[in-house]
Amino acid sequence: MIAWIQILLGLALILQTLEMLWIRDSYSPKGIWRWNTLEREMTLFPNLVQNLLNLLLNHTVFHWVLLSRLVLALILIVQLHFWVVSGLILISVLISLRWRGPFNGGSDYMTFIILTGLWVAALEPESPITSKFCLIYIAVH
Repeated sequence: MIAWIQILLGLALILQTLEMLWIRDSYSPKGIWRWNTLEREMTLFPNLVQNLLNLLLNHTVFHWVLLSRLVLALILIVQLHFWVVSGLILISVLISLRWRGPFNGGSDYMTFIILTGLWVAALEPESPITSKFCLIYIAVH
């Protein structure tokens, strides 16, 4: 069952990422969601974190973040691996910060919940108890 979840989530992540890449003009330096406007809201973070976010979430690098998500989603379809899921979680957090919350609302929250369940499942991929726990965690949400 975990394998089906990882395949379906991988496909969903591919679609979500393609959607964001499709509207990349909207978050370009001339777009309505340009980073130099949104970055002002990141002042609650320490300077080091602000600098890192400025690096990762500007238009050019953010495009590469999305392409990385696309590659990791493709890998997720064929293999559940701890580092792949960890990377997808990190990118999901970055995307939420970039959009000042979830881009697609409930689907982004559900993506994060499923990624969390898969992350725990990837810690012990051979354990049926862990798999059942992860399925219950996802189902409860």
